[in-house]
Amino acid sequence: MALTDPCPDTMRDAVIPTPLDLAEWRARTMALGQGAADGEWTEQGECLREAYALLTLAPRGLGAWLAALPAQATFDAMLAAGCWESAAAALLPQDAAWMVSRAPEGDCLASVLLPGDGEGDEASAPGASPALALVAALTSALLNACPSSVMLRPGEAIDLRSLPRATGWLH
Repeated sequence: MALTDPCPDTMRDAVIPTPLDLAEWRARTMALGQGAADGEWTEQGECLREAYALLTLAPRGLGAWLAALPAQATFDAMLAAGCWESAAAALLPQDAAWMVSRAPEGDCLASVLLPGDGEGDEASAPGASPALALVAALTSALLNACPSSVMLRPGEAIDLRSLPRATGWLH
């Protein structure tokens, strides 16, 4: 019995448009956050990988902190080790205000305040795990902070063909 490749060539070789249309980036960011909050992601690592990829495509106007994301290899090592919470925290700016709480039943809630928001809106969101709640809150904060017209980063910062499996819209 021959093993089949779980990632067909049509998915592996997919190319993200550069620059990514702002409306599409916003829609994808919103879908990621809603999926994280609603428990649609059954695999935390895939959700976190999607979040990392979206941040590499984020509008430059959201802040210089986007250039300080961990290297993809470092981030992938966190995911390979199952360090979901550490990987989620690595997506946040160093000087962001954030917190996560977990109820005895296991439900989680995260809040994020991006740097430069000052008295701005704190974004909060639920999640089935601390990592998913952080992703949902971060995407909400990004959407709240996103200017209406900005220059977008090219997608070359992430090598989509190196990802082990297709994980959704990126592939």
